Amino acid sequence: MSAGLNLSVFTRTAQKCGVSDYSRTLHAELERLPEIESIRIVEAPADVVRAGTLSALEHYHADKQRFRELGAKMNEAGANIAHVQFQYFFFGGVAPHKNHTAAFLSAIRIPVVMTVHEIASPSPRTPFAHRLLLQSVNRSTFLHPAIRRLIVHTEQDRRRLERIGVKPQKIDVVLHGIPAPQPLPAPDVVRREMGLEGRRVLTLFGFLSNKKGHAFAINALAGLPEDVTLLFAGGQHPDDHTDYAPSLRRLVSQARLDSRVRFLDYLPEERIPAVMSVTDIALAPYSESSGSGSLALLMAYGLPIVASPIPSHEQIEAEEKGCLSLLSELSADALRDRVLSLLNSLHRLDELKRAALTYAETHSYRRMAEETLAIYRDVRDKEGRSL
Repeated sequence: MSAGLNLSVFTRTAQKCGVSDYSRTLHAELERLPEIESIRIVEAPADVVRAGTLSALEHYHADKQRFRELGAKMNEAGANIAHVQFQYFFFGGVAPHKNHTAAFLSAIRIPVVMTVHEIASPSPRTPFAHRLLLQSVNRSTFLHPAIRRLIVHTEQDRRRLERIGVKPQKIDVVLHGIPAPQPLPAPDVVRREMGLEGRRVLTLFGFLSNKKGHAFAINALAGLPEDVTLLFAGGQHPDDHTDYAPSLRRLVSQARLDSRVRFLDYLPEERIPAVMSVTDIALAPYSESSGSGSLALLMAYGLPIVASPIPSHEQIEAEEKGCLSLLSELSADALRDRVLSLLNSLHRLDELKRAALTYAETHSYRRMAEETLAIYRDVRDKEGRSL
């Protein structure tokens, strides 16, 4: 066996999404490590999410065969580790008649490491039959015998996998990496270009998703001073076929906040520093998170962040005290009051900025790449002993 590692990686690179950005940044750092000989991408398809049950059933066998063929590609070009970046929609969706993860994994003949970017969990209101179907998909995915190790970014997701039945020794918590920031343009120039002169700016960054709490931000804005503008710096996710994004625009209009809320849609990479430069406070009122690339970018630029008290945010705060301004509860009133307090305290804003930058320096993508390499090495060594 070669001393180096040749990776086949299943991920998305051709379409705008957080996992694409994540993969590109991680691979750049992995390629700097001398033990990595090559990284070959097997592209996750962008056209396998079927609009409805009838369409999914009609295409079921063809889609399943397609994923078997994609799985077989992971074995090519001398690869000795397969790394799968997992989101349900990469494999057709969450429902059993749409999801083809098991067929994909069954075609892979080399050890699989899977990074889990989401774990669908039933809510108390989920019907019993739907709970059973979701349990079936999760077990067939995360307990698949091809998988040697599962990487998650939060302790909460570790516990979720253990409840599904994954053995603790197969799970690794690797904290989400913080990318290196790009140089910031002059804020005064950007404010003038964007018509934000004399405005105080709140930003909720990333794709529009109901897990990110945009409604809390809108309702909080209604109780903040008139010189405060809210930016939604992200568009509708390409896999999102719901009415969520239009519903936010309706909510803004109903609250008569059209002049104070800006929908910036998807931001190309070169435009991100401009938005960061004019942001006074970043908002992260998420209802849940499995490790957020959006939050990672905010920390990379040292922005003061007001965040919801969910386990993933509490874990970050435990790593670096004071790097997030955690709410005591997730509500519009709590968010409004905290933002108002911070807008009136330059000292506290500076403390949050410094702590965010300290966290970013400590938890770089380089560190994540080194921890990921250690997992690859351990898998390879164990496979060698089992031969």
